[in-house]
Amino acid sequence: PEQQLMALGAPYQVQAINAMDWWVNQKGNKSSKICVMYQDDPYGKAGLEGVQFAGEQMGFKVTKEVTFAVTDTEFGAQVNQLKASACELVYLVGLPSATGGIMGASEQTGFTPQWIGQSPTWVGLLSGNTYMQQHFLIVNEGPQWGDTTSPGMTQMLDDIAKYDKQQQKPDIYFAFGYAQAWSMAQILEKAVALGDLSRDGIVTAMNEVGTLKTGGLLGDYQYGPPADRKPPRAGRMFQVDPATPGGLKALTPQEFVSDAAKKFTFQF
Repeated sequence: PEQQLMALGAPYQVQAINAMDWWVNQKGNKSSKICVMYQDDPYGKAGLEGVQFAGEQMGFKVTKEVTFAVTDTEFGAQVNQLKASACELVYLVGLPSATGGIMGASEQTGFTPQWIGQSPTWVGLLSGNTYMQQHFLIVNEGPQWGDTTSPGMTQMLDDIAKYDKQQQKPDIYFAFGYAQAWSMAQILEKAVALGDLSRDGIVTAMNEVGTLKTGGLLGDYQYGPPADRKPPRAGRMFQVDPATPGGLKALTPQEFVSDAAKKFTFQF
């Protein structure tokens, strides 16, 4: 059901909220025209909901919303609508397969707002795009690739060097997958401790595991029964920089949790 799929996108809602806080409050752009371009599915709608919630909390209205299908390859119509609305900030919710085309259409039409992409809009191959270097930011969790002040990053890099030397190329999706596997390992260890690795036993372990920690690669996730779960709420802004491993350079020195993100209620 769509409501269940929306719950899967809930962490992306707080990404959007924190990004809006950075733009509106930290950068002082409350009076700017804020727009949203999103993939027309539950994932995209989760990002839109985050921006709308931020607007309610921060006192701004979304000037324009445009959608695209996951199968679309042409984005000129949507970009022209955003340009006609004089959008100054566009929050983009989509996948990397669309990002390049959207940026290309924007550059061709001379549309140069500040773009902020939800983390899955990014792939490292885009780091050489000069338009994106000038106009595109990403909101994401965790440290910049190679930041060894993060214990989780240090452990991941050590494990890559030891077990998977072919994975030398920085990749935010590898880091995310590593953190997810680390989290799952904690659940399985709990199931072993409880003496039950059956399906029901793993569900019990999920409900009793407590807080999942990945050394800062992702925020601490207070787990348990679905109704009691408290996902991480912090975010960090990144800018496109081809000289930085992975192509993303941390723009905010620390992760932050906006007041609005603290107020958001997750639905599971």
